[in-house]
Amino acid sequence: MPVELTDEQANVLNGAHRLMDQLLTNPKTKHVVEKAIKTIHPTVVTEADKAQPLINGIVNVNKKLDQTINYLKTKEIDSNLSSAFSKLKEDYAYTDEGIDEIKALMVKERIPSPEAAAALYSRRNPPTSAQTPSLFSPTDWAFGHIEPNDEDTKLLWKNEDTWADKQSRKILAEIAKGTFNEKF
Repeated sequence: MPVELTDEQANVLNGAHRLMDQLLTNPKTKHVVEKAIKTIHPTVVTEADKAQPLINGIVNVNKKLDQTINYLKTKEIDSNLSSAFSKLKEDYAYTDEGIDEIKALMVKERIPSPEAAAALYSRRNPPTSAQTPSLFSPTDWAFGHIEPNDEDTKLLWKNEDTWADKQSRKILAEIAKGTFNEKF
């Protein structure tokens, strides 16, 4: 049964139709209007519903891409660390136990560089002497312990200032006579 509308009602209906067309064709308002319609009529299929499988596919591809990038970064970091630890073994003769202690120090002190951690480790753990000196061998050069044979050496050990004055006068006298020889 046909419904008769007044001109005013027809104008309101046409204006509402134009407004709805404008809202649904404008990219800035389309998703808002469709969301409002979906709230009132949940069975309506919107553009967001149609795009959801594509969006899910893109999200899955992005996750895989992020995982791959993280794997490659981790692999590169592991490779760099492995080569740095190998260099420490080769250049500084660290043992596996020493490398393990350096790794623990890196974690504890948050040091990113194996070389810096090795330097700190070496500073905190200086090497011990490989061989302790023998108790039978002398620890000095025996200066002053051996009895001198001549008077000049005896004077040197007894009073070095007097000996130096005597030697200075002797050299000055040789220079004055012209007999001073610089070569020994």
